[in-house]
Amino acid sequence: MFTVCTECKNCILLDDSRGERERTIWYNMLCKAHPLTRAVSPLTGKMASVIVNDFGQTVEVDSEYDYCRDHNEGDCPDYVPNVS
Repeated sequence: MFTVCTECKNCILLDDSRGERERTIWYNMLCKAHPLTRAVSPLTGKMASVIVNDFGQTVEVDSEYDYCRDHNEGDCPDYVPNVS
């Protein structure tokens, strides 16, 4: 079965007032099946979601979840149909 993120219960579409096209751009689509690691931020001393960036640095990010595009190549094992 071919999996489409916008048709999955795990997909979070971030609110974007610019319209549907911009709303479904990869950086506005998060996956609840892939929560990010939480750690104490060395900048603030508070718990935060962190990722390792392209330079190998662990950095704080605003999101609680990873992007859908990093996990779905059309055959996502975490796909849950969003049946209405």
